[in-house]
Amino acid sequence: MNHSTQRHELPARHLNRGLAFIGYRNPTESRLHGQSEADKMTGKSSWKFYQSELLPNSYPVVPDIFTKPANTLCYSPSCSDERRHLTSRTQIQPSDYPGSPKAGRRGFTLIEMLVVMALISILITAAGPIFDGLTSSQSPATVASIVSGQLERARSHAITKNTYVWVRLGKVAEEPYDIFIGVYESLDGTESNSTARGVWAAPRIPNFTLSNSLDSSFTRPAIAPANQVRIASWVRFSPSGEARIIPADSTESRIKLRPPADPGTLSRWTEFGLQSTIGHGQLPNSFKNKVAAVQLNGLTGQAVVYSR
Repeated sequence: MNHSTQRHELPARHLNRGLAFIGYRNPTESRLHGQSEADKMTGKSSWKFYQSELLPNSYPVVPDIFTKPANTLCYSPSCSDERRHLTSRTQIQPSDYPGSPKAGRRGFTLIEMLVVMALISILITAAGPIFDGLTSSQSPATVASIVSGQLERARSHAITKNTYVWVRLGKVAEEPYDIFIGVYESLDGTESNSTARGVWAAPRIPNFTLSNSLDSSFTRPAIAPANQVRIASWVRFSPSGEARIIPADSTESRIKLRPPADPGTLSRWTEFGLQSTIGHGQLPNSFKNKVAAVQLNGLTGQAVVYSR
């Protein structure tokens, strides 16, 4: 049967675009269609390309530019296993074309990424109470060390920067069952609060409260009741490290907190009692012995931790 074909040279840009220009080999012949007479004599593989329908009993093959000479390709059952293997490696697969589903992997769209980020934020928000519960399982001694560490850091900052530093401890409007810690410094080095700003982000301690009525069995140096902080308080450190106590309003919003203009009271010792609670500030009998205390020396600004 005679099949006419129109022969076309394959431009390089078509190779790059993966167009279906292919060569054909007829299994009944020993040469490639389009092989030149000079190539027949030398046995070289000189490919020509056709844009046509498949010839009967013909098989599409990839132009053998980078693999084996054409005379090593064979489709006959009588060929050796090695030659059939080489032939199968050159057959065109649907995924070889850029337009096929397997040609490339699809990435994420912007909408998909936004949806995933929204789901992650929802999960983090929902898991907030769980993390609070884990944090509240800290021992009172650990919490006392955190409070003491923040006071010592504020004192060192005041001495190093030669300025005044205020520390806010205790309850605020947004966190009525936790201990909020805020640290502020004077930008002009004076005790005026007009230029005060936040210094660093201090940790929040959930399910703890400042108390002046700790368990009576808790042993520590006695402090006068007037010098035992309850619910909330300010501490002002001077450039010399001196610490003064200033009463605080527990209904203040942490967003609008501003160090008070009141210079405060200088006491030899002030106690910050730490009481562990559960839920919304509840204090069951089993929690009454979960206490610790931080005693602050007003003259030196140094803090001492007491725990069971």
